[in-house]
Amino acid sequence: MKKVAVITGDVIDSTKLAVAERKKLDELLHLGLTEVAGENNFEIFRGDSFQILLQEPETALKKAIQIRCWLRKQQISSAKNNKTASSKRGIIDARLAIGIGSVSYQSKQIRTSDGEAFRLSGRALDDLKHRNSRIIIDTPSPELNDFLEVTFTLLDILISNWSVQQSEVIYELLNNQTQTAIGNKLNISQASVNQRAKTAHWPAIEKTIALFETKTAAL
Repeated sequence: MKKVAVITGDVIDSTKLAVAERKKLDELLHLGLTEVAGENNFEIFRGDSFQILLQEPETALKKAIQIRCWLRKQQISSAKNNKTASSKRGIIDARLAIGIGSVSYQSKQIRTSDGEAFRLSGRALDDLKHRNSRIIIDTPSPELNDFLEVTFTLLDILISNWSVQQSEVIYELLNNQTQTAIGNKLNISQASVNQRAKTAHWPAIEKTIALFETKTAAL
């Protein structure tokens, strides 16, 4: 049976944002998920929670990193006015749980669909809320889960320390933009783009995504 990927996520501490910041977050979350997943491939519910259905599971990690980059580069709130753990330096972030598996029932609404991928993703997000981590994966393969758990732990450490500026650059690199094009878009030099990519450990991110694609394609 064909495997799909489901990403279930929620924005961390969004209820602690001011009303104006929360409204801005709602708008930006919809815009970001549309850019990353496509208009008909996600649903937002309860304001700060969302679910994405991906027909190509090997793309799930790249999409997940893009979502976190999108949020982290927005500067929705300020550290001066918001002291929540998720908003240090004014950065917003999300917990993301990737589930890979089959679909037994696909409704018109993604979040009312059912199947292995949906259940794995939902349970993984519940588990993630009790961990000091922001990204997790669950698949039908225990061996792959054990391998990716270590990989995701190290990956999360990198992402959680990216600045707004680094997140901007990594987001564009994940969209296959050249450093020159990124510099023009962000109004910075190509050397600055290269420096931000280097300090964000972009080569390691590329290798991790490639490894994930290879491992999940074999499921």
